[in-house]
Parts: sequence; C-alpha cells; structure tokens
Amino acid sequence: MNPIVSVVIPLFNQGQFLVETFDSVIQSTFKEIEIIIVDDGSKDDSPKIALDLEAKFLGQVSVIIQENSGPAKARNQGIKKAIGKYILPLDTDDLISSTYIENAVKSYNQAQR
Repeated sequence: MNPIVSVVIPLFNQGQFLVETFDSVIQSTFKEIEIIIVDDGSKDDSPKIALDLEAKFLGQVSVIIQENSGPAKARNQGIKKAIGKYILPLDTDDLISSTYIENAVKSYNQAQR
C-alpha cells in the first residue's frame, strides 16, 4: 500500500477557483490522498463550496473553518491535521496534472534508495 499524501489547500475568498483545483487533485492517478481545505475567514461563498465538497467526498476531504489569519497560518493548520507521510500544499488557484502526485512520490522514493 502506498503512503498517504495530504493535500492542504488554504482558501480565502476564492471559491470560484476551488472546484477546479479540487478536481485536478481528485483526478490524480495516485489514490491514497486526503484533501484538507482550510477556509481562512472568507466573506464570500467559499466556506459553502468547501463544505459541499466535504459532504460529497466524505472521508477523503476535511474542511477547517477559522478566523482570518493569513495563508501561512491556514496552511500550517491544515498540516497539523494531516495524517499523510507526505504533504502537498496547493494554493486555491493551482492546478496539477493527474500524474503529478504519483510521479512526485515515485521520485522521492527513488531518491531515498
């Protein structure tokens, strides 16, 4: 079994980008992932979008809602909750290819030999 990769996505008023970023992660060829979305005090519909994703992908997605503290603290909150051996921080408007996580894990494991 592969190790878990924890994808941490800080979110602040960018709900319009979240679904596309989320889709790029969920379509990964590497399936042992958890996604942690940390809403950092958004004033728009971002928390609702994040919570809808959590409900749809129950058990694979966690949402943390906190008062605005900035992206670094939001990212760190997600990392604290992460259970994965590896952490992949993504901004809300980042997209990754379907093989990105798989290739990153392979490359890291090969470098450790």
